[in-house]
Amino acid sequence: MKYLKNIIDYYENANITIAVDSYVGGYKLQQIAESLKKEVKYLIEVDTGLKRGGVSSGEKTLNLIKKLNAFHNLKFAGIFTPAGHVYGFGAEKVKEFGCQEGKLMSETVVLIRNKTSYEDFKVSVGSTPTVWYSAKYPHINEIRPGNYVFYQQYNRKIPG
Repeated sequence: MKYLKNIIDYYENANITIAVDSYVGGYKLQQIAESLKKEVKYLIEVDTGLKRGGVSSGEKTLNLIKKLNAFHNLKFAGIFTPAGHVYGFGAEKVKEFGCQEGKLMSETVVLIRNKTSYEDFKVSVGSTPTVWYSAKYPHINEIRPGNYVFYQQYNRKIPG
């Protein structure tokens, strides 16, 4: 936390956004932001089914956002998912996971928009093989380039 505090304080002109996946993480981030007298943006890390990390999509994500709204130095910036490692699963499973990722993120966006005042926020997906499917769903407005932007040989074998 000390390291994070130093980064936020030192790079005052940088656009720093922190990933949060629990109330405890948000609480600690609030303590840092409050001590620096700064507003800190955060993204909720969403688990879309592969248990790589994050809070479950849907209601659990919404509930975490509502709890974090109590922290006045934190500003909700959006949601993201790292999807998961699906290499070696085969083309059909990759497509299934990618579609699940996009669907769950889109459904979570609709829930957040219907149950909060948030309308415009980042909805980010990222996983090399699944991005071909997840990024096509409504509400996805960012993909995080991994090695797929370089079209490595392995990825050529993954249908897209």
